Amino acid sequence: MASVNSLICLVSGNGTPHSLSVKPVDICITFNGRKPPSAVKWHLDIVSCRSAGTAGSKIEVTGEGPDDFVDRLRSASHHTARIYEAALGCWPSTGFTILHALWELDIAVQVRSIYFDPSLRRDGYVETRAAPPAMYHNWLGERRHTFARWLTAPPAAWDWPLMQPSMKPLQDSSHALSSLDLLTALASACQTRRLDDVAEILTIPLRADPEYISAKASHIEALEKCFHLARGIRETPNWWLYDQRGAITIDTLSQRIRACQSALFAAALMRQTIPSG
Repeated sequence: MASVNSLICLVSGNGTPHSLSVKPVDICITFNGRKPPSAVKWHLDIVSCRSAGTAGSKIEVTGEGPDDFVDRLRSASHHTARIYEAALGCWPSTGFTILHALWELDIAVQVRSIYFDPSLRRDGYVETRAAPPAMYHNWLGERRHTFARWLTAPPAAWDWPLMQPSMKPLQDSSHALSSLDLLTALASACQTRRLDDVAEILTIPLRADPEYISAKASHIEALEKCFHLARGIRETPNWWLYDQRGAITIDTLSQRIRACQSALFAAALMRQTIPSG
């Protein structure tokens, strides 16, 4: 039997479907009971189980895999979730947890339909005192930490469209809004609770600050808290996530930050590939 390290694992997310690679894979990982997109020898399904307190939260892995792969993945996932829960300020998404756990296992991976970019809109969500599940994850932080890790310790033999961004010009205009100024503007809107104060931010382009793809602690962590909710808290400063129009505005802002992240990441990759001297 081939060693686990020589096998290929497909991680198929729940995001917008994209054409899958024609490469044959040995292991397929799906989420929340989804079926694998093609026949494979081993299929694992992952579910994140949340309890009232974080101490009881865990990642459940069902299915069979080669050798001790499932046990190693469970152990790595538990460790990864705990580490990044502190860094992200909330429980990480299941896809993020599994991918960063696989990072530790030294296995070839194909990633499809995982971009850490779900909509923050409330389209079709009518419960005024409840929020869609996607609003409880720090998606901007997950992208930030993933880009930062890829730049410093890229995994071998991985194929992930998120890590192949098209090169776009960075916004360096003196009139562009810095990440710190964006945080200040959102903090002010939090106090005024006026939708116009949030919408006004959209009239100014965002500067692509390097902090958007840095794993170092900075004001970006406070900024990211404006784009997700905390569980177990009855009152949140992020009132816009409970407002139909406010959520649209915040979703648009998050899209713009993701564009900054992709542009910064593409530029950083290009700098790494250009020989010095």
